[in-house]
Amino acid sequence: MSRVLIAGICLEMPQIVDESMKELAANDENLAEMVASFDNLALIRECVQRTLAHYSNRAGFTVSDVIREDNRSIIRSFNGCHFAGVLNHEQISGGLGVVVDSSGKVEFGMVTSTPFAEVVQKEFVNLLLAETLQSILRATGHQILI
Repeated sequence: MSRVLIAGICLEMPQIVDESMKELAANDENLAEMVASFDNLALIRECVQRTLAHYSNRAGFTVSDVIREDNRSIIRSFNGCHFAGVLNHEQISGGLGVVVDSSGKVEFGMVTSTPFAEVVQKEFVNLLLAETLQSILRATGHQILI
């Protein structure tokens, strides 16, 4: 029997992207036209994948596509959406699943909430926001120097 996943942070990425794009386009008519037809969902999904890739390069982390419960049952989705990825670490039982729903909202699900999992969620959100801002700036023709 499968346990219910615990919901973690829920990030309203479509709203964040829309507000950022509108702010950048406020004084540029050509940019405003581009923003009106911009595919936010594709940008959000790409940024989530880049953020997951960041973790796959970190010691102690692996990225998979399923959560494995203690009894070895497999969970492939959360709130009706397949995981974009699952962060696995010895301090996160089963893994921390990341989903992007059809509107672009990003949510986390896990079997057991731990302080470490909460820290990883917050760090993921910060990395995702940074990745998204960089992608928005690039998409709108701004040059980024790091």
